[in-house]
Amino acid sequence: MQKPLLAYLVVVLLMPGMLTLVAGEVNAQASDPYFKQAIQEHRSGNYQQAIFYLNKYISLHDVGFLKRLFGGDDQKMNQLASAYYYRGQSKMKAGFYKEALGDLKKASRYGQDFAAAYNAVGHALNELGRYEEAIGWFKDALDINPTMAVTYNNLGNSYLNLEKFREAISNFNQAIRLDSTFALAYNNRGAARYYNQDVAKAHENDIKRAIKDFSKALKYDSTLILAQRNRGIGWRMLDEYE
Repeated sequence: MQKPLLAYLVVVLLMPGMLTLVAGEVNAQASDPYFKQAIQEHRSGNYQQAIFYLNKYISLHDVGFLKRLFGGDDQKMNQLASAYYYRGQSKMKAGFYKEALGDLKKASRYGQDFAAAYNAVGHALNELGRYEEAIGWFKDALDINPTMAVTYNNLGNSYLNLEKFREAISNFNQAIRLDSTFALAYNNRGAARYYNQDVAKAHENDIKRAIKDFSKALKYDSTLILAQRNRGIGWRMLDEYE
């Protein structure tokens, strides 16, 4: 049987129109030419250029560990956390997940209740196949902000890759409860129902429920090719029951 495909989402703070939410500090940095240019490059998909400008910004504003530890004020620390966060995100977008981890962990350490950074570390770990570690970071993110639907989606993907299907579906359910239009979560919940067949043979009704999930995903995002493919798999599976 062809396996269904999963959909990952890094973090809600990188979705269109949400950029100003990063640690509440992006507006404070908007006047800095290096940071401003880095964000423009990131939005344009020029991730190597974004990294270049963030390197410049960080070299000017990261004053060293001891001063951070004993003399850094919260606002400056949050601003620095935002810079590390975006450099880590740019590295991930460029496919350098291992290299991104250091930056994202610094962002989580320097930022004040920076849930998005914890979520991003978890995403990088998922991409590296370190699912057990990722779960801990996602849970830490949810301890800070339990309303992040994207984190429940990513946590569900960690469990799914570990073949813990009930836990996966439970987290996709929570993501959908928080955002009833979350197309990726519908796709992933449907995929989890398919994968569960290898452990407990899915009833025909389970497949129909999965197809409904894929249809919901397409209702909210008609361009989601993963859901289109997965729904096609479901229809073929139903043919086998006839």
